[in-house]
Amino acid sequence: MLIDISSDELGRKLCRMRSIPKFEPYVDPYYPSFLEFLQDPSRSGQYHVSKSAGTRRYLELMTDLLIRRAAKLTNQPDL
Repeated sequence: MLIDISSDELGRKLCRMRSIPKFEPYVDPYYPSFLEFLQDPSRSGQYHVSKSAGTRRYLELMTDLLIRRAAKLTNQPDL
């Protein structure tokens, strides 16, 4: 289940969680047990994130980043 939430709203919610010291540009949990919690659907419920879905999303974001970077570099004259 995906939750429709803005990045600002997510930031406000995450900054109140002491187990996550940093959430920009990505979520950096302080306690490994937080990741275990998110990956266990019986514990995290609607906040569950499967490893495969997380990996797929990470790869999608990295691919998008690389494509945008390559496009930017090809549009610039050689220095």
